[in-house]
Amino acid sequence: MSDPSPTSYDVVAYPSVPHIDMHPSTLAAIAAVCGHVTTPRVNYNVLEIGCGSGANLMSMALAAPESRFVGIDLAPSAIDIATGIAKASGLTNVQFETCNILDAAVPHGPFDYIIAHGVYAWVPDIVRERMLPLANDLLSPDGIVAYSYNVFPGCRLRQGMRDMLLTATHGITDPSEKLRVGRAFLEYQLEGWNTADPYAAAMKLEATAALKRDPEVLYHDELGEFFKPQMLTDVVEAARGHGLDYLCDTNLSQMAEAINPGATFESARSWTGGDWVRFEQMLDFTSMRRFRHSMFVKAGKVGDRRFEVGRLAGLYADFEFAESAPDPAQPGIVTFRSLRDEEISTPMADVAELLRTLPGQRVLWAEY
Repeated sequence: MSDPSPTSYDVVAYPSVPHIDMHPSTLAAIAAVCGHVTTPRVNYNVLEIGCGSGANLMSMALAAPESRFVGIDLAPSAIDIATGIAKASGLTNVQFETCNILDAAVPHGPFDYIIAHGVYAWVPDIVRERMLPLANDLLSPDGIVAYSYNVFPGCRLRQGMRDMLLTATHGITDPSEKLRVGRAFLEYQLEGWNTADPYAAAMKLEATAALKRDPEVLYHDELGEFFKPQMLTDVVEAARGHGLDYLCDTNLSQMAEAINPGATFESARSWTGGDWVRFEQMLDFTSMRRFRHSMFVKAGKVGDRRFEVGRLAGLYADFEFAESAPDPAQPGIVTFRSLRDEEISTPMADVAELLRTLPGQRVLWAEY
């Protein structure tokens, strides 16, 4: 067990919410599409590193009473809250422990799913360097590790804003005062940045987004002690050094070329040599990506990612897209768009009709 002394997360609690991208059902389904079909989908064991006050893990435990869930966190107050809620809710298949992963007394494995949302890039180097070997030690032979983290190049702007905030709040130790000054500083800068300059315009968008987030998030993310975004290739190399191979991202929009290689993959071959990890890194550069949900499996467990229809057997579909208004310039093309502005188009009427019937369908337009 860890030292029970208060952490910054005891002083200012971080919001605890469910993360669908880290749910075992999501991980197993996407892994199966990419050829990794052996991870249990029932009666599984889950470890969450940095579980906070437990909202993510308890939402899973409620829906999978036959499975076992363990959450660990360095903040005693968060674990106390999680334990109290679980007890009051009658959840007997989830447990929470105050734990430092640098200690020997970590929960016993094996675990089929090991997850950590937003931890890998927000901890000291010594802790981050422990996260991958620990996962390999505790992972079942066919298990999945899913770590989400900030990535470059998209986080360069966020890093620049953080540098400004740390300078503006230097010497302030009271959390409330640090937040007040930090927010006031961003509001002041919003008035001064000249949007005619592309760098200032981009920073203005970054600051506006930061001010819309919960104050507790701003306190720990932009004003926190640690901020270490990663390059995908560096994380993959580190994982390989500890017996883990990169499988894919939990964002399917990033996986289209993996499961169905096409013109984009081929056009990048001169830069990537056909290597999938290098290709994903190129996509990060092109999209200025700032966040990833990376999945890893035991070394040697990554097979052929190319799509085979048989891999869909036993999976369920949920379509979080809505049909867009017809485009007169593209007759016969049906387009669906998500709230995150992702798009799917098809000229095939039967495919469009199938997509209309899937759960999660919404209407973004109407004819009058």
